[in-house]
Amino acid sequence: NLTDAGKLFDRQRFTLYDDDIVGLCRRVCEEVEFLFSLCGVHLDFTADRDSRIIALDAEAIRKLLLNLLSNALKFTPKGGSVRVRVKTEGRFVKITVADTGKGMDSDTLTHLFDRFMDGGQDPMPPRGLGLGLPICQRIAQGHGGMLVAESAVGKGTAFTLSLPNARSTDLSLSDRRFDYAG
Repeated sequence: NLTDAGKLFDRQRFTLYDDDIVGLCRRVCEEVEFLFSLCGVHLDFTADRDSRIIALDAEAIRKLLLNLLSNALKFTPKGGSVRVRVKTEGRFVKITVADTGKGMDSDTLTHLFDRFMDGGQDPMPPRGLGLGLPICQRIAQGHGGMLVAESAVGKGTAFTLSLPNARSTDLSLSDRRFDYAG
């Protein structure tokens, strides 16, 4: 039931723990690299530093990245490329997923984050429920950040996720991979 899906979408909460956003992005790219190779699309990952610890819900950010990478792969032709960049800019860590795919016109871009909108411009059946990007936007907002898209027809699309460059205010023994060291 799509109404129930919408209600679940609105109620989702995130538990933020200190984790390495650069390492997470790197692992997600490594995880899907073989799919890009099979499709003949080059996947490139770069970061301005080896690690950056910020407060995040790792599983939610992983799902967001997988969705953006899946969309990029879907709309990038063989021989094209997808670039994932992680950059710290003041109070934010910015993750950009940019492709050399077909791009979108301004009308499509305007409704890109609307629920149940496919976002496709081709006269073909929808490729999904139209919840992927709205969920990605909700994940970004749930982290105190935002997700924006830029695109031009024939030139590709870039999604930029901005997350607060801050650590968790909660002290917890469940913070993964970070032990007290004196």
